[in-house]
Amino acid sequence: MNMEKIEEIYLELAYKQNPGDIGWGAIISGEEMYEEMSGYEAGTTHNRTYLVSAITILEALKGSCKGRFYTGLTFYMLRRRICLLLGHTPVSWCAGVRSFFQ
Repeated sequence: MNMEKIEEIYLELAYKQNPGDIGWGAIISGEEMYEEMSGYEAGTTHNRTYLVSAITILEALKGSCKGRFYTGLTFYMLRRRICLLLGHTPVSWCAGVRSFFQ
């Protein structure tokens, strides 16, 4: 891949407790590719799993390219910012915006 191409990487984790056993799944989408990847980390934290999965994904990409990572945390922070911009406190979680993200 050359540096002009942009890959978008959507990454999410699944776990019952933190620390614990954590699985991850990713979708890599670009102009010339679409790929799904997944993995599993036993007895670790979600922070470590985000890092390990991101490294695994980047190692799987062949050549150089520009990319953007999106995670569940990305959308959480975006939703929080929109709520704050609309004048809602984090506690109210902005019921009008909530339906937009579901």
